[in-house]
Amino acid sequence: SNAAQVQVELGNGTPGCSRGAPSLVLSPTRSDWNAAGSTVSYIATVRNRDSEACDPDDFDLNLSAPSGWTLSSGAASLTITPQNSVSTTIQLTSLNETAPGSYELGATANRKIASSQASVNSSDPARSYYFVLPGTGETVVALSTNRSVYHPGDHIDLYIDAAADGTTAADTPYTLTLTRPDGAVLSKSGSTDARGTATHSFDVSSCAQAEIGRAHV
Repeated sequence: SNAAQVQVELGNGTPGCSRGAPSLVLSPTRSDWNAAGSTVSYIATVRNRDSEACDPDDFDLNLSAPSGWTLSSGAASLTITPQNSVSTTIQLTSLNETAPGSYELGATANRKIASSQASVNSSDPARSYYFVLPGTGETVVALSTNRSVYHPGDHIDLYIDAAADGTTAADTPYTLTLTRPDGAVLSKSGSTDARGTATHSFDVSSCAQAEIGRAHV
């Protein structure tokens, strides 16, 4: 007798296609010092990490900023071919009455049509910082990081930016205290350079994935 054969294809419908979570980078990771009410531009670069056998896919940018600030993106959705990247410009404007200090811009890239494999639908969160310049008689020391989530083997870069009396503050002393997810405390001291900045790096050697814990200047 003749036997009927039925071929069933599982997955995303493209033979040989392997999905990968998108990656997202915000640049710069921190702004210059700006007067309150200024508009700062950032570049968001999204990479489609699917294998080359996959079809192009659409990715949405999910952005967050302080309440009341104006946030705009050159493209809300990006169509990207596998193993390629596309960039768009983000503009962030603070309120005129914003107090001096450091403020976060957050972003995530999400697959527009979600895959059944949840782990490949979203990028790790990315963030950058917007610095509001202090006025005369005021001093601000801001702490920022290069990323939001770190994996084993990554380097955590911590940036210190100091400003006072309406300009950057050179030779400002500081003590940096970092509490790791395992409870260990690391401490480093120093002074900012001629540009009012300093950088410290730490290695991530434990924990499968960790948000930056507690870091203080």
